[in-house]
Amino acid sequence: MEKRLNTKVTCPYCGYVEEVVMPIDSCQIFYKCKNCSKLLKPKKGDCCVFCSYGDIPCPPKQIIRQSEDKMKPTEILKEEHRVIKSMLKVLDKICNKLSKNKEVDVEHLEKIVDFIRTFADKCHHGKEEDLLFVSMEKAGIPKEGGPIGVMLEEHEIGRGYVRSIAEAISKYKSGNKKSSSEIIKNAQDYIQLLTQHIDKEDNILYMMADMHLSDDEQKRLIKEFEKVEQKKIGKGVHEKYHHLVKELERVYL
Repeated sequence: MEKRLNTKVTCPYCGYVEEVVMPIDSCQIFYKCKNCSKLLKPKKGDCCVFCSYGDIPCPPKQIIRQSEDKMKPTEILKEEHRVIKSMLKVLDKICNKLSKNKEVDVEHLEKIVDFIRTFADKCHHGKEEDLLFVSMEKAGIPKEGGPIGVMLEEHEIGRGYVRSIAEAISKYKSGNKKSSSEIIKNAQDYIQLLTQHIDKEDNILYMMADMHLSDDEQKRLIKEFEKVEQKKIGKGVHEKYHHLVKELERVYL
């Protein structure tokens, strides 16, 4: 893939513009303005100073965008499935600790619930319910009595489990250690539900979407997915949850 290495960096303090050659395979966190000597740092949600103050993104970000241009919307959703499944493995390990009456970091439990509600539900399920499933219906795939209806029903069942997990965590945090059994039961039910749910989407529903949606519609969906991440979830939040999964994997897996 072709990458552009030259960028024009504009200092936000003094307005000085300098042409810079960016590193080809890494993100630069700091940049010192040659005019006013101020140290520039990336804006919140950006990976480096070039993405914040340059006229083009850094080379690693260019590669990601070029790859996304060739991706299907279902491939983006499958990648999110892989992240969600990693967090489910972490949750399962925590359940194992609780079942052996071992102490668990409540903050980790709360972060997992936040991940599920924001990344898995608001972002991922939101893309499906508000965008992909709607496009599939328009393409002739019925919601009622078909796989779309089943997926929507399972989304609601999952939300019920998550509410119960959150309530049990609140009791556990206040000192009621017996509530650990509620956390375990609802978490394991959620893990089983979502594991099977993901398998059905990856191997049945998404294949139907790939077959029935036109190239133009798939390109439109990808743009709409980006809007969900930027406007509904917030710039940089998607990446924050990726980092959280990696952090908890190091602790529990």
